[in-house]
Amino acid sequence: MYRFTRKLLVGLATLAMASTLGVNAAQATTSGTRIRNSNSNMCVGIANGLAGQWYCTTHNDQTWHRGGSWDWNGKTYTQLINGNNQCLGLQYPDSTYRGERVVASACNGSADEYWSYAGMNSNTYVETNIVNLDSGMVMGVSGSSKANGAAIVEWTWNGNLDQYWWL
Repeated sequence: MYRFTRKLLVGLATLAMASTLGVNAAQATTSGTRIRNSNSNMCVGIANGLAGQWYCTTHNDQTWHRGGSWDWNGKTYTQLINGNNQCLGLQYPDSTYRGERVVASACNGSADEYWSYAGMNSNTYVETNIVNLDSGMVMGVSGSSKANGAAIVEWTWNGNLDQYWWL
């Protein structure tokens, strides 16, 4: 029952936010940064719509800035938008499957595009975990891999280094 209620409330909040705030990529904060994994020291980048960890570059698919935000249960969640104006989200929104792929696509204001992390309201570079609003899971690297191109996935929090990010 809790899961259904949470999904219903998140869905209603998504509709309300989209209609009242009109949040989109054009309104995003423009200061860009890389999202660097603490385990591999590689950066989140996008290839064919899928998020992976890659050797860090200054390419648009690896440059991220904050977009629209909303408060949910005392936490602030924000869109993470790359230099190609794509929002970081889940391959299958509403999924709570451990190992679900993180993707980037056109921003549409859905709950899976919103993430919470420490330091999000400051300009400091911090090490943190990144939590998805829709699933409540954290972003990590599949299998704690240190390989170039390894998949970025959502997972339950376990404290492994692959679930910590610098941004």
